[in-house]
Amino acid sequence: MSLALYVNVMADITSLIQNADGSYVEYYYLHTLRLHEWQNSDEMTQRPVFPGAVPFPNLRRLEIRHANPFGDDTPFRGNAATLESLSLSPSTSTDRILREYKIFTPGSHPKLHYVSIEGMPYSRPNIFKTEIEYLRFVLSIGPNAPVRTILDSLKGSTPQSILPMFGAYTCIQVLNLENFHLELWDTIALIKALPLLSDLRATFSVLGPRPDGVSEPELPAYVIANYYPMGKRFRCWCIEFETFELHVFREAVHCVLLLALVCPNFDYAAVPRGEREVVMAYMNEMIATDAFRPHASQLRRLLFGGRENQILSVDVAQAEYEEERARWS
Repeated sequence: MSLALYVNVMADITSLIQNADGSYVEYYYLHTLRLHEWQNSDEMTQRPVFPGAVPFPNLRRLEIRHANPFGDDTPFRGNAATLESLSLSPSTSTDRILREYKIFTPGSHPKLHYVSIEGMPYSRPNIFKTEIEYLRFVLSIGPNAPVRTILDSLKGSTPQSILPMFGAYTCIQVLNLENFHLELWDTIALIKALPLLSDLRATFSVLGPRPDGVSEPELPAYVIANYYPMGKRFRCWCIEFETFELHVFREAVHCVLLLALVCPNFDYAAVPRGEREVVMAYMNEMIATDAFRPHASQLRRLLFGGRENQILSVDVAQAEYEEERARWS
């Protein structure tokens, strides 16, 4: 049994939880609950609380969009042992409740295997004072669960400030750093820090400085000697470009080929659809060089797929991946 509730006024929540005589309702057979509150409602200060109520004791899937319409931990009560999937939007109301009631602690949700935090709240920029604070909020959810996490904005942050934070959250599987610029060595550090990472979306700018004493033709041998194997689950990089200059495409292809040498299952790079022929031409050119020719058979598995959507959800990205693999395999 599932229920989707679009909350407009507080009475909607009250009538859901309380009978006319004030007693609490219990939805024993409810397994899926979706709560959608209006997008600007995070600024509302008065939210209903229901002390002692346990309305959803067997909940398996919980989705709270835009803001938490409750003033307490009501939707999380009594279902720690059954909750399997959690999907949230970042908001001060949700953040406060998760922290105040200490909902997620080590071992508290043994069946929780899917966590999705979607969307930096652009329309409410003061929800989190800094994007680092927002990242901490995202990483505080489901500390022991495999997490499919979407981070839409980390503008102005540096790899040095962000990457160390992932060390304690190795469960992340899907990561969107759309406005975060990664060089080759930052990408390697990120994949090493997240052993379950399968899908990455990030902006590419430059390959980055080479290690001392390593020439460009020596880079393939260098990365293999120092990093192979890593990221055994990493398979897809959706590449954003800040500029469409040809030298940037060439360096992006170079970066992808180097990653493919050390990540055994990395076989798909999504680029803007109109640029696919350009990057494929660069790939064929590089594979023919002395540096990459010994690995040509391995690198031929790579597919530079096109995409039309500038903002992809995880599900859309997954569908495109499967469609492209079927088309070209």
